[in-house]
Amino acid sequence: MLKIARVCDQWGWCYHFISREHAKFSRHEIIPVKYNEVSPIDYDLIYIHSPDICTPYVEKICQECKENNIPVIGGYAGDPAYWANVSKKTYDHIDLAVGISPQTYQFCVENYPGKAIFLPESIDNEFFINRGFDTSKNLVGWAGGLHKQVKRSHLLNKIKYPVMRQSKWDIHEFVEGRTQEHMVDFYNNINVLILTSITECQPRVVLEAMSCGRAVVATDVGNMRMLLDEQWIVPKSPDDVMLREMNEKLDILLTNKKLMLETSARNSNHINEYFSWKRNVQYWDFVFESVASGDIEYAIKTANFYLAKNKLDKFLR
Repeated sequence: MLKIARVCDQWGWCYHFISREHAKFSRHEIIPVKYNEVSPIDYDLIYIHSPDICTPYVEKICQECKENNIPVIGGYAGDPAYWANVSKKTYDHIDLAVGISPQTYQFCVENYPGKAIFLPESIDNEFFINRGFDTSKNLVGWAGGLHKQVKRSHLLNKIKYPVMRQSKWDIHEFVEGRTQEHMVDFYNNINVLILTSITECQPRVVLEAMSCGRAVVATDVGNMRMLLDEQWIVPKSPDDVMLREMNEKLDILLTNKKLMLETSARNSNHINEYFSWKRNVQYWDFVFESVASGDIEYAIKTANFYLAKNKLDKFLR
């Protein structure tokens, strides 16, 4: 069993939740650690979610790993094309780069030749479950950081249906013991989730909603084409086209309850088959084991096998 640190930016937010879910299903000891609290020599391997977490600390972690011969994997959980100029876009030293979307995978291929892979962030489908529907109401939901420009929450007022917003972005919420029961409640109180972002990688809210058996209408960002049927994906720009098509697709879903239920069932099954931790943890664990033993080639073969087996490699071409 390996002792592995997954370096997070904040307790009680996305990277922390992903790390805890990996830990639940992994055969290794996966420990979420904040970027300013990690001591690399205490672990067999370090996984950093993104180089823009906090550049000085990330550089320090990478340097300590290099000096102490500790394997380090650098993840890309956001598209560097949309990062502020002050954010450093590459790691000084990593043994393997992991992209979680076609865009970030391509960035890794270009910047880390010979040591770039795609791996899917996944979801705990035993926790995010479908508790039923109220098909008599037209309930549309949106979740994310309202203050984040890339989420384009200002466009929600132009959706023709009232949109329930879920955004608990508060320092008092960022605690190590924070749970996500409120998110399961949220998804089970809506019928359709919408995503209006101009950029994403593998948005956790979409994975969560799909796992809860909800239909999703989303902009054409990140790996959305791996997740949704194409008919429920809309152009990410210009804004007027995105809004028009999103409203049209909401009309289709909310006026055809049978189709909405079929789409919801399809989404839940798709998560169970391709994007649940229960199914995918083996690939992450094999990759971590390979990097820990210095066999980068086998890590790449493992990732490529996942893509080919699930016929997802076509989305990276």
